Amino acid sequence: MSRIVDDKVRQFIMWCLDDRTKRPTAKQLLESEFMMDLTSEHNNNYCEISEVPRVKLPKHKKVHKADLPDIEEEETPINEEMDIKVPNVE
Repeated sequence: MSRIVDDKVRQFIMWCLDDRTKRPTAKQLLESEFMMDLTSEHNNNYCEISEVPRVKLPKHKKVHKADLPDIEEEETPINEEMDIKVPNVE
């Protein structure tokens, strides 16, 4: 929405997207000042949208799996010291 150049067009669209309890009916939209003013420069014009701003992302270093250190996996036995509570299912 911030890319819509014309404030009146943006306001009209935001009115259409308002919370559904506050959203206007089609009749209210058609009878609105925005739609009724046929002489306004805001009506019958192309809706101009500004360009998407370019964002520079940081470069990431590619890491190959072969370059990663070997990590040994350990098995941890489950025992009573772990204090695991099991629900009573009947």
